[in-house]
Order: sequence, then structure tokens, then C-alpha cells
Amino acid sequence: MYHVTKLLRRLEAATQPFEGVLNNKNVFIKTPNGTWGNKVLINEFVCLKLAESLNIPIPNGGICIIDENTDINEVVDYIDYSEEITGVCFFSERLEKSLPIVNSLSVLSNIENKSDINKIALFDHIIYNEDRHQGNILLQHSVSMGHLLMYVIDHSHVFNLKHSWNAEKLEKLIFEEDFKDITIMKLNNDELYKNFFDSNVLNANSLNEQSNLFKEIITEDLLDNILKDIPKEWISNEEDLKALKKYILYRVDNIEYMVQLILDYNGGV
Repeated sequence: MYHVTKLLRRLEAATQPFEGVLNNKNVFIKTPNGTWGNKVLINEFVCLKLAESLNIPIPNGGICIIDENTDINEVVDYIDYSEEITGVCFFSERLEKSLPIVNSLSVLSNIENKSDINKIALFDHIIYNEDRHQGNILLQHSVSMGHLLMYVIDHSHVFNLKHSWNAEKLEKLIFEEDFKDITIMKLNNDELYKNFFDSNVLNANSLNEQSNLFKEIITEDLLDNILKDIPKEWISNEEDLKALKKYILYRVDNIEYMVQLILDYNGGV
């Protein structure tokens, strides 16, 4: 497990993360036992591992620890007296020379991996992410290659119920067939997907091709391997994780419906 050597600053964001130094790299760190609980850490970890398995561009990340040897002098004034930030945390590497994406066709044309939007749109539906916006798609400029690369970040509030899911609530979502919801498209389309549709980068052929790959990759074995690596310190109830696996597989089972939902929202094939 990586050790956080120093905390540099606290960010103004819902999960109140820190920027710090780990393994001589700048990283963003989400600490345990925060306002939103440890489900946000589980969400981030599961989504990171899913994205990596699907070859979705995402910054390197993982599990780290803040302890008594971590230098917190720079941030001590931003830690509440009753707040305990030490323990097992989630981290994501800071992307240098990166900025949030903008809705511009000229910018889109210069994104080297723009076709990955098909994976990203499907990924958002598999994890029920209704909060995909310009701020959590980053563009990194490659000086040597002269183009932009697109990355996804920030998956703390996913699986429909964000930070409050549990076994009972996930079973209810499955029963209610929440894969038919258009909420994800309502909130994400104009914010991000639409320009890719208008440029025919996000399209039926690519979505269908990716949906077949998703079904091959997201298996029970894959999820078992991901879930077993979740730190025990983050887990309050093992039954919740069993239900989460069932929920993700149920959404994968209905991926063709969600492909058509994406297409229909933008006028069909």
C-alpha cells in the first residue's frame, strides 16, 4: 500500500479531497469516514478497476494510507478538530497539463481518443453515473504528439443512489428495472454527449461494438476479483457488496436496452 508523504492543500469539492504527494507524484486523495461515508471510496475503487478493465482512459489510482508520518502542516488549518483523516484512503494521480473539456467542435476534432466517448457513455450507464459533465472529463495536452487525450475522473457518486446504496436498496432498483431510466441522458447529454453525437463520433455501430465487449469483460469473476481487493476498513456489510455485484451484472445484462436508450434520446439510429 502506498504511503502519503505530504498533504499540500484541501480542495473545494463535495468529498473534500486533498492534494498530496505519494511515491514522488502529486495525487488527489479521498479520506475515510468523511461526510459522505466510505461508500464514496468503494465507488471510486470499483469504478477505477472497471474502467481499467474496459480500457477506458482514467488516471492511475488505488489505495494509500495517511498516518502519523504524513506531513500535514500545510493543511492543518483546513482539518476540523473533530475530523479524523488518517487511515486507508483512495487516490488518483493528478494529470499534468490538463483542463476540463469544453463544448467545442474544434476542440473535439483535436482529441486523439475521441471515439472512447462510446465506452464512456456506456460506462456511465453501467455504473449509473448521472453526473458526467465537463468538469470530470479532462483533456491532457501531449506536447510530443501534438494532440489532446481525454480522461474520465470522479466516480464518488454512482450506482444510482450515490453514497447511500445498500443491499436492500439495490435489490429494489433491480426490481424496479432502473436500467430503463432516462435520467442519465437527461443530465449528461447536453452537458457532454451531444457534441459527440452531432459529430457522429458517438454512434450506433460503435456503441453496439462496445456493448459486446462490455458483456465479455464484465463478468462475475472480474467483479469478484475487484470486490475482494476493497479494503476491509471501508466495508460495513459484506451483503452490500454482494448486492452491488448483482446490480452491476443486472445492468450489463440489459446493456442492449441502454444502447437503444442512448440512441433514441438523440433521435434514433
